[in-house]
Amino acid sequence: MALWHTVSSVNRFSRVMLHWFETNVDNYGEVYVDGKIDRVNGVITGNNVGKRIQIEDSAVPGSEHVIAVFVCNAPLAEPVGTIFMRYTTLAIE
Repeated sequence: MALWHTVSSVNRFSRVMLHWFETNVDNYGEVYVDGKIDRVNGVITGNNVGKRIQIEDSAVPGSEHVIAVFVCNAPLAEPVGTIFMRYTTLAIE
């Protein structure tokens, strides 16, 4: 993910904006940003549970981040069924 300076010739960085990554996975997941996990918000447990993770405190033009999502089925020792990622959303607010 790379953050651009302008959108439609409008400078989007005249105010503080936050990066958010949101996803919904089944049945267990972990979200890593730049190789690190937020152990409070980056772990997804439960069926069809959405999770929203803040990527940056304030958007910085030209910044780049790597977002990785690990998804597996539970119980981990004896998984059944299939896994899915229902959606992912990147928001700049």
